[in-house]
Amino acid sequence: MTQLEPSLRLARLVVSRQGEVVYDRSFHAGVNIIRGTNSHGKSTVAEFIFFVLGGDVHKWKLEAGSCDFVWAETVTNGATITLKRPVTATRGQGMSVFFGPYALASASAVEGWKTYPYKRTSDTESFSQALFRALGMPETRGDATGNITIHQLLRLIYIDQITPPDALMRFEEFDSPLTRRTVVDYLLGAYDNTLYQEQLDLREGKRRQEDLKDQLKQLETVLDRAEIETDPRALAEHIAKTNAELDLLNKELAALQKAHTTAQVVNRNELGPITSKLAEKRRDAYVLTNETRDVELEVEDSRQFVAALESRLTSLDDAATARDVLGSLPLLFCPQCLSPLSPAAEKNVCSLCKQPSDPEITKTHAARMRQELAIQIKESKGLLAAKEAKVDQRQSQLAQVTIEAQVLQKEFERLAATVQTARDSKIDQLLQAKGSLERAVGDLMQKNKIIQVLLSLREQEKVLASRLQELAISIARRLSDQKARYFEAVSMVQKYTVHLLHHDLPLEERFKLAQNVDLAPETNTFAVDGRNQFSASSMTYLKNSIHFAFMFASLELPFFRYPRLIICDNIEDKGMTPERSRNFQLNIVALSKASNVEHQIIFTTSMVDPSLDTPEFTIGPNYVDGLKTLGVKATVTAPTQTGAND
Repeated sequence: MTQLEPSLRLARLVVSRQGEVVYDRSFHAGVNIIRGTNSHGKSTVAEFIFFVLGGDVHKWKLEAGSCDFVWAETVTNGATITLKRPVTATRGQGMSVFFGPYALASASAVEGWKTYPYKRTSDTESFSQALFRALGMPETRGDATGNITIHQLLRLIYIDQITPPDALMRFEEFDSPLTRRTVVDYLLGAYDNTLYQEQLDLREGKRRQEDLKDQLKQLETVLDRAEIETDPRALAEHIAKTNAELDLLNKELAALQKAHTTAQVVNRNELGPITSKLAEKRRDAYVLTNETRDVELEVEDSRQFVAALESRLTSLDDAATARDVLGSLPLLFCPQCLSPLSPAAEKNVCSLCKQPSDPEITKTHAARMRQELAIQIKESKGLLAAKEAKVDQRQSQLAQVTIEAQVLQKEFERLAATVQTARDSKIDQLLQAKGSLERAVGDLMQKNKIIQVLLSLREQEKVLASRLQELAISIARRLSDQKARYFEAVSMVQKYTVHLLHHDLPLEERFKLAQNVDLAPETNTFAVDGRNQFSASSMTYLKNSIHFAFMFASLELPFFRYPRLIICDNIEDKGMTPERSRNFQLNIVALSKASNVEHQIIFTTSMVDPSLDTPEFTIGPNYVDGLKTLGVKATVTAPTQTGAND
């Protein structure tokens, strides 16, 4: 079978209570039916699946709430990964992840496990980030409150009984229309995360552009009122001319002072403290220079280490892609002695080392390595940022100490050159002129700083305008591509929805004539040919048809991010007749068998079609006559909440 990515499949579900296993069933690709009469725990199993895959559940039914842990062995993009979560009444439970099958995971208490919180922190990834990476799915923001989580995606993958039949996605308090729209577009494969980031950049860039324009306007107004020259060339010429006059005057003054033969008298009381401070600043500059150099070397080492990790991650992905495209290339000769290798006696055994070489195990190892490399890269980048900040701090300190040393050096030279003598009127005049020119140069330099600020703002505005133009062009292109992809995806969902509606029993006349299906995530609703009011059972049938259409459409369009998995606990809710339910089941199975793309359908029913009541499709026994899904024999405490019938 062909495998499209992302692909998520449940291989085994285990639930424990007080150290004892109360549910342990294996699942397979294709259709999985959990059957039995009402109130025998089918919905509990469906909710456990939703929970262990990342859904947020805190109000459990009686038997479920008495359990301790739920485990799930999953096949994620071909890699076997075991997930584990504690069953509690607290929201936002974390998740432990083990790269390998349940048999190995359950035998290991600590080694090989990594625990992630529900929400990310500045130092720790959430389990949604870890699962997104394992699925090869990009992260994306839902609204201002944060990123889309696995829980949000599962709201369109898991169909429960509690959510009203006219709601597109699973009910949730404090729901955001933007989050729902993002989830739908994301799973359809139409959501472009780069487009979202570019739209944020454009919005922030326009705000920055307005700020720059305001600063420029205010600065130009001040300069105009102060009648300050804003032409940098004219100002530079004025500064050069004034400096030239000052140089000539200094030469004339030096010549006159040299003609005097009076003795030079140094004020040692003033020179001593300056000498000590200058020596101290030079020592500080020496120490800071060495520290800065050492930290810069550490930064360069860290950058090379991060680059090496990123290269390994890229090589790992490239190797996996090459293996998928080309397959495993057999070795015919030993790479050491070049002797011919005898073929392996069994399938999936390495011809060189004779060890098991299961492709699924290979993908599991690759997924674990990818996760570890990603975590190392994140941690290393954090350390690199800290080191870079340390370099900036040292450089800033060094610049300050250098300036202070230069000031002290000039003061030292001035005092060392001080003489006490009777000056004539000519020298006094020159000194006065020198002071005037020095003040003029200082004033011009200050004006030059202001002009440089003005020029910098103008250059920033120019660069920003060019960047905003590039963003606008890119956004327009991405919006066009996204729109085309969205319409293609929705058309495919519509195709399968209409197919299921046309194959319904002749109970709802409008279903037989259905042509268009409308999705409205912002209001969490849907409609067929503009209508969304039917009988309760017909609304349930329509809702299920749309959800299954998402899954089947994902088997045809590779760009879908829907993980080729659906969990339905709502096949016959709201007065569905046995005939209608069984007809729907047969339609689902027929579509499933017609596809050559790996997928998984899990649904519960109390009205299983007799032709489907076989080991090929069913999971576990038929839960009737008091035989419940959870083997909980001990007495449990009163439930905190009454759930829907199973």
